[in-house]
Amino acid sequence: MTPYRIDVRAWQESWDRQQEAYLPDREHRFDTMLDAVEAVTDRPDPRILDLAGGTGSISLRALTRLPQAQLTLVDLDPVLLTIAEASLTGRATVVTADLDDPGWTAALPYDGYDAVLTATALHWLDGDRLATLYREIRDLLRPGGLLVNADHMPDPGLPTLGAQLLDRARAHRNARYAAGAALSWSAWWEQVAADPALAPLAEKRQQIYPTGHSPEWNPPVEWHLDALRAAGFAEVGTLWRGGTGQDDGMRLVSLLPSATEIVYALGLGENLVGVTFECELPAADRGRKAVVVGGRDTREMTPTEIDDYVRSQMAAGGDLYTLHSDALADLAPDLILTQDLCRVCALPSDHVSDALDHLGCRADVLSLDPYTLAEVLDTIVAVGDRAGVPDRASTLLSGLRDRLAAVTAAVAGRPRRRVAVVEWVDPPFTAGHWVPDLVETAGGQPVATRPGARSVQVPWSELTDAAPDVVLVTPCGFHLDGAARQAETVAPRFPGAEVWALDADGIVVRPGPRLVDGVEAIAAILHPDTVPQPPAGAIRRVA
Repeated sequence: MTPYRIDVRAWQESWDRQQEAYLPDREHRFDTMLDAVEAVTDRPDPRILDLAGGTGSISLRALTRLPQAQLTLVDLDPVLLTIAEASLTGRATVVTADLDDPGWTAALPYDGYDAVLTATALHWLDGDRLATLYREIRDLLRPGGLLVNADHMPDPGLPTLGAQLLDRARAHRNARYAAGAALSWSAWWEQVAADPALAPLAEKRQQIYPTGHSPEWNPPVEWHLDALRAAGFAEVGTLWRGGTGQDDGMRLVSLLPSATEIVYALGLGENLVGVTFECELPAADRGRKAVVVGGRDTREMTPTEIDDYVRSQMAAGGDLYTLHSDALADLAPDLILTQDLCRVCALPSDHVSDALDHLGCRADVLSLDPYTLAEVLDTIVAVGDRAGVPDRASTLLSGLRDRLAAVTAAVAGRPRRRVAVVEWVDPPFTAGHWVPDLVETAGGQPVATRPGARSVQVPWSELTDAAPDVVLVTPCGFHLDGAARQAETVAPRFPGAEVWALDADGIVVRPGPRLVDGVEAIAAILHPDTVPQPPAGAIRRVA
């Protein structure tokens, strides 16, 4: 499983894109489901059954809203179950069971659930079995519990329009396939068969489904309502209804990596049409987003060489980044996300405004310029509001704040060690902006830092004279391996102190949702017995 686990996020994204090609309003259905769950239970840890849950798309979104939820995911497909298990990382119970088997409930970890959720899955069952399944689900639900089935349910009163909408949706879907924006169902499974870790599971899947799934059966909503009443549900009705067309929504361009992370965290990856050369994209999206900002590749340069290059460019009035104006205009964006925080980190917003004026482009421009952790969280709300998804932003923000509160509670009352942060090693820069907030929230005492101000060059003596107990090396532009190499050169300057390298670009220096991962990782360094250890690739002790 090792090769697969490295790319689990890519497989999950690829599955979501493939499913969205069939169901453009998929996220709306998921949002409605979870709105209903929150409405019927006041528990922070409701029991939720993700029925025929596939790769865990519903479970992952449920955990974003309700991090303490007790999730059970049931499916039979070994490929999808494997992706789900790797994606959920122990946050849900994953169960292998066949819904065609009347004894499937025996495999469940709980006798009762607050909600049973399923989407575009039960149409593989015939009518008799689905009616019986509804009765089995009714018996599983606690008093006041909820079943939401977000499956295809055609309206028999609109046969002509329904067929026309389906034809339109099919044309959009085929266009996405042709553009490489999504894989078709068959192409996705061909990629699975070519993956060295998933191929054996694909063979096992073939044994389970030797002739493929049963034919789809999509009865109208009235059939479902009658079957649910017969199963004993007290209230039945249509919770949400959408069309079968496709709304492409707002077109977004991100001119800085942290904004790209926010866009994906808000579930707007499909709306993102332009990025920078430094943005880190899910593997499924690489090559299908236009790169509208270029720059010099510094991956093979030393810290000294990078610093010399930056200083020489700035002194000469040159640019570190190049905006491909024509490419930007061709994308016809509705909203452009940019910044004025740091001319070294990303393209300044005045360059964008000048280019838009020159091109006659009327896109909305939002500049994200946070200096503190609280302001970083505020940028998530700002992007959500401008992009038309304020509820998603509120949900995301609530989950992030809950995680920060959990760290605060875990480290409360414990001794605070003195922590220095080195953001660059040659010459040395101490940490500023939101980084001291990360340390303080994680239960440390930041020393020789510049809270809420720009990171600045300092003499080594300022850092060593602060007598830190712990030194965190987080060089901007580097992930863990690069940070570790630089931390090894720093360690001799701090005898007696712990020296740690962190995945700087991933969890420290980019002002996006993953800063909360950074708080959790730093807390694991400072108070390892109070919080879970971060995933591999986040931190490494070098001295």
